[in-house]
Amino acid sequence: MQGYEALSAYDRAIAIENLDFDQKIQILTVIHNHYMMDIEQIWKRSTIFLFLSSALLAIIFSKDSISDPLYRIIFSMFGLLTSLTWICVSKTSYNWIKIWRSKFIEVESFVNPFLSFCIGEMKRSKWKDVMGRPQIYSIILSGISVLSWSVIFGLQIYDYKHPELKEASKALTSSEKNQRITVAGPKTPK
Repeated sequence: MQGYEALSAYDRAIAIENLDFDQKIQILTVIHNHYMMDIEQIWKRSTIFLFLSSALLAIIFSKDSISDPLYRIIFSMFGLLTSLTWICVSKTSYNWIKIWRSKFIEVESFVNPFLSFCIGEMKRSKWKDVMGRPQIYSIILSGISVLSWSVIFGLQIYDYKHPELKEASKALTSSEKNQRITVAGPKTPK
């Protein structure tokens, strides 16, 4: 079966049809294993990217960690790049899953006369096809991450360019604390 991908769909069907049943089952098993491995890998990768994004958020928004706004910009830029990488990896993984799914359907038609997987694929509506696949959620989550990191990066740049607003905010909060103390007044014993 060398050059299998270069063959036309008809020639591939003939090549698969000429195999005995055990060979067809072996091919189907290999394709199914690749398909399942890709589904498993997409979740492992998403977990790693989600953990990295969470760690970066904790570093940026921790009160004690970073006081220099330039470092916050660098960490938020790294978070944005991480989330952009995450969305690219998720989309590529989803494309591989679609490829292995189509190969599985192609080979299953020669092994399974009932076409259980194929019929399930054909009955799906477009909405169920999009929202019924867990891999789509990985792409959606990475897209939300890109948007969030874009906002965080923009806010960090704004804080860097306008440090007087941060000083005014600090002065306002300290004056509010002083007012609360003065309004309450000292307690007098009865």
